[in-house]
Amino acid sequence: MKKLLLALSALTIMAIGGDIEDAQNAIKAKEYDKALVLLKKAMREGNPRASFLLGKLYLSGIGIDKEKEKDLLLSQQSSDPGDIDTRSFLGLLYFERKNYEKALYYFKGSAEQGNIISQVYLGELYQKGAGVQQDYKKAIALYEKAIAQGSSYPEASIHAQNNLAGMYRDGQGVKKDLQKAIKLYKKGAKKGNATSQYCLGKMYDRGEGVKRDHKKAVALYQKAAGQGLAEAQSMLGTLYENGLEVKRDYAKALQWYQKAAQQGDAKGFNGLGTLCYTGKGVKQDYAKAATYYTKAAAQGYARAQTNLGILYYLGRGVKQDYKKAAQWYQKAAEQQEPQAQHNLGLMYGDGQGVARDDKKAAQLIRKAAEQGYTPSQLSVGILYYNGQGVKQNKLQAYRYWVMAAQEGDLSAQKNLDMLCLESPWICKQ
Repeated sequence: MKKLLLALSALTIMAIGGDIEDAQNAIKAKEYDKALVLLKKAMREGNPRASFLLGKLYLSGIGIDKEKEKDLLLSQQSSDPGDIDTRSFLGLLYFERKNYEKALYYFKGSAEQGNIISQVYLGELYQKGAGVQQDYKKAIALYEKAIAQGSSYPEASIHAQNNLAGMYRDGQGVKKDLQKAIKLYKKGAKKGNATSQYCLGKMYDRGEGVKRDHKKAVALYQKAAGQGLAEAQSMLGTLYENGLEVKRDYAKALQWYQKAAQQGDAKGFNGLGTLCYTGKGVKQDYAKAATYYTKAAAQGYARAQTNLGILYYLGRGVKQDYKKAAQWYQKAAEQQEPQAQHNLGLMYGDGQGVARDDKKAAQLIRKAAEQGYTPSQLSVGILYYNGQGVKQNKLQAYRYWVMAAQEGDLSAQKNLDMLCLESPWICKQ
């Protein structure tokens, strides 16, 4: 939904007279009732741009009853299908509903006529391979066209810049070039674009293409969060919760998580769930934690799926249910979430909520260990030592225990001491 607002704000710079211009001024002044009346009047008079602007209000939900979207769709389909703004809006409407084939049809028509918004979203369809065969070259070409029209539609142009920067950052369809990515993000950040600020902040945070600078990263996150970007808000929540790069402050963590969750952000819901689970910054409440985790897990957020699995396993805030715990762990494990892989592996090893399967248990726990999850490194060592689910191999046990011990696991160190006394030759490898 946030991306659709881009189209609305871009349209407000178009010079259209009469009711449309008055409606745009009303939108800027947040006089949505007045704008609604003016746009409906213009739409009845057959102005497709009026229905386009009205559509943006419906889709964004700003001052408008979103339940009327279906009526809007019908009115749009009866308006002039040749108008490039109307075609662009129809594309956005179908894009939002994930009907990518129809979105592709409408975006193509208006992108070819130079509509920058359609160029950006058509580029996204090609980049993601949604509704069309994935084609990075076509995506890049469309983004570059949109960027070239930046003077007429600055926000849409910055949206294209951000997408292109991400391709350079990840090496999608182009040679990986962090400097180009940073340059594009900096352009958008300088103009106050929240997404650019957030992405640039992450690069400073990780030291990608720039000298690592946590202070700059936090400053950029704060700018983006202040503009309402949910990703930045949940990021600040995480930083304040854990005292990462800022002084730990559970009250501030709660505030930022709440702001992100109000926008439906999965990480925001997960953060609220964790605060409720631990009782930090709020009264401990397992039932509320389960509610928040469920909202985040339903969006496919792996960390929340793991957390929800833990609640079902322990019976905290929900009725204990090993089968449901295993199901949620499975969803997260499929996304390579290491703790979920580890926990699910243990359940297979014990036959809890699933049929006992030592081989599957070993496979899952080893996958987590290979991602650097310390408890799994300890456990895999034990499996190799005992020959449980794997062929007994004390040398492999030694290797995994060394990994865990290097991360400070005391049990792994004790196991190594025992192994070295039992089989000195292994420790000389």
